[in-house]
Amino acid sequence: MLRLGLVLSIVTLPLIGMEVINARQQEPLNVFQSADDAVLACRIWQEAEGTFTARSSNAIVQSSLRSCEADLDHPVILGRRFSVVDGVQYNRPIGSLHRSIAQRFPYLVHRQHTEIH
Repeated sequence: MLRLGLVLSIVTLPLIGMEVINARQQEPLNVFQSADDAVLACRIWQEAEGTFTARSSNAIVQSSLRSCEADLDHPVILGRRFSVVDGVQYNRPIGSLHRSIAQRFPYLVHRQHTEIH
């Protein structure tokens, strides 16, 4: 019985520790008062990192590591980031590079602007 208790505590302690660490790393969710405020916050976030170059239709283009996109289904601006290194040139089409959602900028929707007349 003592062995079972010891094995369970050895197995569960790292899991509890991971939950505590994850809870500390989560940032509080900000909800912006308008879409304009969310876009401005995303643009500030976008400027915090540099650029890279890649191919696009047989031309070399320079692109920001971060970009902002509106989610048309939800009231949120999505901050996307290319999975590349700042200042590096990639010999691949820009569309083939991985982009993940790195940040979300939700905003409040005012009902008078969403109704169809």
